Parts: sequence; C-alpha cells; structure tokens
Amino acid sequence: MQNLQAVYLMVHRMEDKQIFWMGNPRRNLSMRGKLFAIALVLLLAASAGYAAGPFSPAKLGEWIITYNPGSGADVFTRNVVASFTAGGITNANLPVVSKSEGSGMVGIQYVAQISNQEQANNTLLTLGGGDFSEAVRIAKLKPASIQPLALMVAEVPLLSKGKDGRFKDFNEAIAAMLAGKQVILGGPQNDYELMAQDIRDALGVTEKELTYIPYASGKEGLTSLMGKHVDFALSTPSHAADLIASGDVIPQWLFSTEHYQFGNLVKVPTFNEFSKGKYKNLEYAIYRIVCASGKMSPEAVAYWVDCLKKATMTPAWEAYCAKFSLVTKFKPQEEARPWM
Repeated sequence: MQNLQAVYLMVHRMEDKQIFWMGNPRRNLSMRGKLFAIALVLLLAASAGYAAGPFSPAKLGEWIITYNPGSGADVFTRNVVASFTAGGITNANLPVVSKSEGSGMVGIQYVAQISNQEQANNTLLTLGGGDFSEAVRIAKLKPASIQPLALMVAEVPLLSKGKDGRFKDFNEAIAAMLAGKQVILGGPQNDYELMAQDIRDALGVTEKELTYIPYASGKEGLTSLMGKHVDFALSTPSHAADLIASGDVIPQWLFSTEHYQFGNLVKVPTFNEFSKGKYKNLEYAIYRIVCASGKMSPEAVAYWVDCLKKATMTPAWEAYCAKFSLVTKFKPQEEARPWM
C-alpha cells in the first residue's frame, strides 16, 4: 500500500510540472495515466503472489536411487515412502526408480540436470555419504546442482561368513593371509572397497592376500557368500539381518566402537573384541541422505524437509530402525551437506 501511495504522489508531482510522454504533443499520453497503469500491474502482481499459497506436491513424482533394487539405499527409500503412507504425511505418489549405471553417476546427473520446475519440485534422490562429492570430482558437477534435504540415518556395516565356509572364522582367515594365502572378500562397490583397504592396512596385507570382489549391492555379495564364491562378505544390517536369523550367515564383527542396539545383532563384537585385543577397532558408517535438484523451490524444500522429519517420528520408521539396528541422525538441509 505504501508503494502505491508513493506512485500516487509521484503522479501528481509530474502532472503539476506538465510532463508529457517523450515531449511529443501527438503522443500526449499523460505520465499520470502511464504511472497508474504501472501501479495497476504492480497491484495485480502482488495479488497473484498472495494467492499462490503454500507448496502442494504433484500427484506423481519420482524418487531416484543410485544403487540397484534390493540394495541398502533401496530398502531405506522404500521404508521412508512406507512411513509417509503409514503416517498420512503426504498424498504424493513417489515410485522408486533405480539409476545405478556408472556407479550411480547416471542417477546423480539425472537429478542435477533437471530444468523443469515442477519436475524439480517433485523429484527426490537418495545418496550415500560421499556419493555427491565423488560425482563433483569425477563428473565435474557444480556443487549447487544438488541440494540436501536431510541426513536421515546411519548404518554400521559388518563382516560375515557363510555357515559352511572354508574358514572357521575371520581369525583363522587372518592367519592364512599372514602366511601368504588368499582370502576372498565380497561386497558392494564404492565405500566398501575403502573398508576392504582399511582391513588390509590394519592387517598389513596386500590385495594378493585379501582380494575384494565388488558387487552391485550388499544383497548380491551375500548371495555370493552363500554360494561359496567368496569367503566373507561386507554388508549393512538391512541385508544381513534375515540371513543371520536363519543361520545361513554368521556375523564376525562390525565397523564401530559400539555395539548394535536392536534385534539379533546386539551381540556382534567389534573388531578389537573379535581379535581379542590384537587389532584396533575399524569404524565406518553408511549415511543415507535425501537430496533434490538445486532448482527445487524453497517452498518445496520446506515441504519435503517437514515430511522427512515427520517420517522419523512414525511407528513404521521406528520398526524399520529396530529391525536393522539403524541409528536415526536427522540433520536438515545444510547441516547434512558435509556428509554428501
């Protein structure tokens, strides 16, 4: 209103000075009329902005994961969607779409390159800790092309053996490696390959003694373990819990200084405990972070962050975390960026 009053005063001042459009009598459109037209446009624009209201999601969106179906990222994402539904949090339909090609780079680039505003506002992306930093380094993506919505949960990986494996336990495998024999370890790509190197460094062995075979997901690595194609496997609890309960897979130790808090994994020892104090604990956590296109509007960001926060308060979410011994670590927006 103050702006319109200022325009009104300006009109009268210009009228008093008899200012005409371009100084041409034949185009004697008074500045007063011109300014009132501008004021009317401003008023309509302000009214339109007021009527826009809060963000409302499209009926159909999509949720991109950069790992294969059945992976820990897939299990996590589907449980968030299930929590949305169980809690009546949003009516949006968010089918989970896997774009795992190029070690997940295809999925990250897909979201980073979204140009349509409606699509940007209705597309979510699940990343693991460090995934986006790797994409920036390798694919030269701009840091602003993806924005974090929330870090949701941390999964602590573990090392397991098959019930009929050729080694009694991992301590026996350590003795074999130190004697120059080969032990084969399987598991997912990326972070898990770094974990394998951490084990080599701790034991003082090379890739020749501890050979790592990467798979598209932890589930595939455990399947290979049960088929005796590998001696041990790395995975998250979300993949191993049911197989441990059935006795097909036997946990050896976990990548943490603390024990799991729930389910059938509470007695799994740390590496230091498992090796009877001979080796220090190894620590690693797989973080699940929900992200979006850098073009997602602030209103849409606020909406989805609120939905994600509410999801962590549902009984469905609590049951998911308890089943797989997960730790909720909700960190919204920029608080989550250091883990990307």
